[in-house]
This record gives sequence, structure tokens and C-alpha cells, in this order.
Amino acid sequence: IHLKTDSELVYESTLELVKAEKYPLHYSCDDLYQHATIEQLKDVMEVQTHYEKIWLEKGFKIKYLCFSLTPKA
Repeated sequence: IHLKTDSELVYESTLELVKAEKYPLHYSCDDLYQHATIEQLKDVMEVQTHYEKIWLEKGFKIKYLCFSLTPKA
């Protein structure tokens, strides 16, 4: 699952859920475009939603999580 959001609440609560459920966390950052030089994120940054563009123009940070859902053990 790839999650991009401008919401600190959505980012933090999802990150807590991922950790609590022990889902594999592949990548997490609280400012996606600060990490623009990381090759693995280029595809993620190339796709921008309408709202993402608006929030970026207003100076909001876009947070990003990449994780997998796996059955509980």
C-alpha cells in the first residue's frame, strides 16, 4: 500500500496501526519531496493528485508510507 497525505493525523495514525499490527513497513517519511533524490521514490513523486498539487503550492509537506498487509500470525 502506498499512502501519500498532507494530514499529520492520517500519517501518524496509519504508522501506529502498521507498527501495532506488525505489517511490513517498506518506507516512511514525513516530507516526501525533501527526499526527492532517492531513486526508489521517483515513481511515487511523478504521480500527483489534484489536491496534492494544491497543498504543495501552499507549502504543506506531503507525508508518505509504503507498507504491506499480511495475515496476523
